[in-house]
Amino acid sequence: MTYTDKKPTAPGYYWYRSKYLSNGVVISVLPGFDGLSVFFFSDGREYRLKDCDGQFAGPIPKPVEEDDARTIDLSYVGTDGAIVKDVRPIHQLAGKYQCKNCGHVCTVNDMDANAGGADPEAYSNWICPKCGTWHESLESGWTKP
Repeated sequence: MTYTDKKPTAPGYYWYRSKYLSNGVVISVLPGFDGLSVFFFSDGREYRLKDCDGQFAGPIPKPVEEDDARTIDLSYVGTDGAIVKDVRPIHQLAGKYQCKNCGHVCTVNDMDANAGGADPEAYSNWICPKCGTWHESLESGWTKP
């Protein structure tokens, strides 16, 4: 992220550096009555963006929520005996899935996990609780309804 003379075009948090100060401050750009406004936390005042003649950097990205940063290791032993690494952010697994074999709809938490399938040494996290179909991966056996 670098400072530029280009003014923000969307609401958000930005770094702002006036031409009179070398240190930047974090500001909030928000909709105002006359276009975008800038709120300075340092003095608690709001100004029109068009009146701010400094440099801007941003927008500052929102932090990742703790739940979004967590991952779950769903690695398994494939039918060829090799370990298939499958680590995903937990939030990507949210929602419902439909079994391609029988049409049953459930969440990842409802699916069974067990060894078996075509190879007794293989392991699956994606077994349909209704029909018992052993899917090698979420993508190969399930769709979003």
